[in-house]
Amino acid sequence: MKNFKQNISQSWKLLMQNRLLSVVSILTTTVTITYLMVLWMGYMLYNSNMLPEDKRERTMHISEVTRSFKVIKEFEDYSGSEALEVKVMEQVIAPIKGAEYTRVYGRKQAYTFKLPNKKRIDLVQAITDENVWEQFSYKFIEGRPFTKEEVDSGIDIAVITHSTARKLFHTTENIVGREITLEFPQKTFRVVGVVEDISAFFSGAFAQIWVPFPHNQKNCMVDIIRKKMLARGK
Repeated sequence: MKNFKQNISQSWKLLMQNRLLSVVSILTTTVTITYLMVLWMGYMLYNSNMLPEDKRERTMHISEVTRSFKVIKEFEDYSGSEALEVKVMEQVIAPIKGAEYTRVYGRKQAYTFKLPNKKRIDLVQAITDENVWEQFSYKFIEGRPFTKEEVDSGIDIAVITHSTARKLFHTTENIVGREITLEFPQKTFRVVGVVEDISAFFSGAFAQIWVPFPHNQKNCMVDIIRKKMLARGK
């Protein structure tokens, strides 16, 4: 205890001998530690399993494919990246062994929607198949998710967030069954479910409206969710 007090006393005297240098040293150390903590928190936020994206470690994303071929006249190999086609996903990726399931989706974009009262609002729309509800842990506060049968049928339905419902209808009650219209190309969606809001930090799960993946969409992106046993190395 005595040695500890002596060390504290000596350290304090050294600090007082050159106050400016001591202050700069302390501030530099503090800023460095804070910066490292922010980096670590950011890494954990974007990479660790965290609701609603609690299957990150088992998820592989595919958005492009590389196609190679030989130019006959010049005898040179050529390769380039291009968008993933739906038919390639269905024939090559979907049958992969070891996948618990795959999710097909398109690039998220902001679209303008309108209501009968001519009010317009921009919403981030996600086009996806029914496995989005399996991949991410959404909390439904009204209604339900759309199903595989509904995606296959091409029916125009949608799931929206709590805040989106409030913006569109000025209420969060009795939303299921109401309609919203995409301005261009014009298409009317019937709401079948409402979920709690998702932070934009969760880029995979985030959207303000989810609609079924359309049949006429030629290109897509795919998430492959591996089986749990493979993820554990068994």
